[in-house]
Amino acid sequence: MEKTYDLVVVGCGAMGSSVAYHAASSGMKTAVIEQFGLNHKNGSSHGKTRIFRIVYSEGPEYVPMLRRALALWKRLEKASGKRLITRTGFMVIGKEGGPMVKGAVDSARAEGLAYSVLNSKDIISRFPEFKALDDEMGVYDPNGGVLFPERCISANVKLAKAHGAKFYFRETVQEWKEEGNAILVRTDKGEYRAKKLVLAAGPWTKKLENGMRLPLDPHRVAVFWFKKGGRAFSPKSLVPFVWELDSRNSFYGVPGVESNELKMGIHRSSYRRKIDDRPKDVEKRDLGYLREMLKDRMPDVRGPPSEKSTCIYTNTPDKDFIIDFYPGSKNVVVLSPCSGHGFKFSSVIGEIAVNMLNGKKIPYDMKFFAISRFGNVSRYGGRAKNLDG
Repeated sequence: MEKTYDLVVVGCGAMGSSVAYHAASSGMKTAVIEQFGLNHKNGSSHGKTRIFRIVYSEGPEYVPMLRRALALWKRLEKASGKRLITRTGFMVIGKEGGPMVKGAVDSARAEGLAYSVLNSKDIISRFPEFKALDDEMGVYDPNGGVLFPERCISANVKLAKAHGAKFYFRETVQEWKEEGNAILVRTDKGEYRAKKLVLAAGPWTKKLENGMRLPLDPHRVAVFWFKKGGRAFSPKSLVPFVWELDSRNSFYGVPGVESNELKMGIHRSSYRRKIDDRPKDVEKRDLGYLREMLKDRMPDVRGPPSEKSTCIYTNTPDKDFIIDFYPGSKNVVVLSPCSGHGFKFSSVIGEIAVNMLNGKKIPYDMKFFAISRFGNVSRYGGRAKNLDG
């Protein structure tokens, strides 16, 4: 039997769950279809902790969205009664003039954000786990912190359900199409008809393109948790960070606010990765490369990891998000393959998507997230479509 909704959301990760909450709470009859279970480990939205930062290396255009995202995380935290975000501070470390260090300073100055610059001696004195090299410096963001992703997604789902949203887990979308003013979504278990559709499928976005040719590059990366010589790393001796070695290589760390472990992974790397690499191969390769990065900078991170996992980055060529209407449609929104830095934005991206579908004005500069920046990538309805008009 066909099910009818105002909105169908494909994907229940960070983005899809946020869309569901904002849509359902605004009165839209909402359904969410997810091929795996809630808080599964096959995609991009798991991993115990995620960094929140507001002094943003990727550009000042992100900062207004981050301010709103923080307000929405706090609102969600209050509504859910669960601890979702903790302020700890954050630091980006790298060479003076490097893309992330320079980007952080430029962003802070442009948006009037609180920040401080530390030389290598300052870094070591303040955060003794870091052994910054003589030519490295840090940009400290006092308003940075840690999000708890599984709790955030569960909070979105719980509150969306309270507003009537329906969730269909372990159900795979096979196709979708627009039929007049309606959208038909067919899965391996049934059919859904909706007025609006949001595609928030992360690495699986390409399977739902309907001929649109987005230049997406999904690949698998490893995530590790460490303890210090059998003891816990202290959050007092380090903060969440991203450490840039050069423009193509960087790693990150998140001290456990509750678990007393240090989560680490490679953020960018100069070697080629694939989404279909075996997890064990990814973990072995990434651990070796991470140790090379750490040996002079964080020598206390030794021994085997206490836990490991993999995550999927879905990169765009410019590493900016996609938040836009499907070409030729005002009823379908394509959301945010996030290039490894999107989770913190999911609270506001959910709000943006719902407002877009309801014809409301978006108070952010959206050109950075438009599909048209990639040129003519679409084949809509079987015909080539000029995205510039």
